Amino acid sequence: MRSSRRWTVGLACTGLLSGGAGCDPTLYGELADGAGILVLEAPENYPRAGLGTVVAAYDAQLADGTWQSRVVTSAGPDTPYRVHAIWRGDRVVDRDAHALLDGCSDPGDCDVGLGSALLGTAVYQPGMPSEGRLCVLAFAAASDGYHVRCEVSTDPSSFLPFSGPSMTRFGAAAAPLHGEAGLAVVGAPAAMDRSGALYRILATGANAPLAIPERVVPTAGELGASLATAPLPSGRTLVVAGAVRAQTVLVLSVGSGPPDVHACLRATSMGYGGSLAAGDVTGDGLPEVFVAAPATTPGRAETVEVYDGATMPGPLADGSECPGWGSAPRVLRCTEGLRGVSCAASGFGGAMAVGDVDADGTGDLAVGAPRAAVGGTERAGAVFLFRGSSAGLSENAADVLTHSLPSADAEVGASLAMVRTQLGAGLRARHEVVAGSPGANEVLVFLCTGLDGDDPDVGARCQPAARP
Repeated sequence: MRSSRRWTVGLACTGLLSGGAGCDPTLYGELADGAGILVLEAPENYPRAGLGTVVAAYDAQLADGTWQSRVVTSAGPDTPYRVHAIWRGDRVVDRDAHALLDGCSDPGDCDVGLGSALLGTAVYQPGMPSEGRLCVLAFAAASDGYHVRCEVSTDPSSFLPFSGPSMTRFGAAAAPLHGEAGLAVVGAPAAMDRSGALYRILATGANAPLAIPERVVPTAGELGASLATAPLPSGRTLVVAGAVRAQTVLVLSVGSGPPDVHACLRATSMGYGGSLAAGDVTGDGLPEVFVAAPATTPGRAETVEVYDGATMPGPLADGSECPGWGSAPRVLRCTEGLRGVSCAASGFGGAMAVGDVDADGTGDLAVGAPRAAVGGTERAGAVFLFRGSSAGLSENAADVLTHSLPSADAEVGASLAMVRTQLGAGLRARHEVVAGSPGANEVLVFLCTGLDGDDPDVGARCQPAARP
């Protein structure tokens, strides 16, 4: 525990606004010190270091009509997951709020290896007697199992256990599905002699394989080792799946029936496709695809490839070869020296997430650089923000988020998510950047972004240093 570092004002609050920026202490009055970073820490009895290795975020409207959002995190397989409230009703939660759920703190509760992936969903079994809201799906790839736990259900304290296909590493990765597609898509990279497979989890909690043509699945490529999803205008879900051992990424669209294959992205760089994200950053309703390598990959390319959603190929015809993308990707790089962040061997792109952090209606991209030095502090870690617009993302970062008191080996940005706030009638929803910092055994929620236009007029946390 490092209580002296809690609730500090981060460098994120000195962003690109004219004349500098600061955090507005009049907004969210319960944050009396005007904190710019909400720190979610591991309790003293947490079984091992590394909280923040896995993070996810989700939100829902509860039966009482209030909107609430959550962050769920763990230190990876074989550690308890913890659920924290972020937004409740009309405000950010009190700074002293404890975890709402402490999943699997009793070793007898859960499968071996639980925590390989975590996923939040708004509603589980909608319309059924056992309906629950604000639910966690927790996966255990080591034992091919998973469970669902909801805060609001007929028995909110119980775990609902399920089993995936055995000997497949089912649950190595997971991402939400949208609409009729189901609750989640799950990777099983050891299936089919390590060629890998994808499964969908239905509203009932049961799982079913996605029927992907065998000819597009790379042999021994471990498809499903990484996953990202985004909603499509058609009501289907864009699914981006990494076959990392084959340096290949499959792009699919998924509805209630068989999936359509749209593209096979290939590269020779090590770890290609091990880090993925998807989301609309141009405002045209068509999600972009973001591809990079895990931060731990030796000799990795320190870049992120951005594939424009407007040029995604149509569905693959029967018997035809899987195409590449319809246009060359834009390449994003770490911005050297921005706010004292060094880009050398930074792990730039090791984690990514898309959300509307400035509440302008267009998605923005957060890119983790967990091994970056910050102000000379080695491997303190940082998160770069690229602002979305109709012209797409700029190749230069708009800003970078760091801890206000960087510490060595904290690895801020090793995992990323976006949690929604400003939920409710009359409010424009926005996202806050959630960054795992496993080296410090904590998770940071950045309540100020510093992006140009991030001001109280759109319900944000940042303001100019001097107001007229």
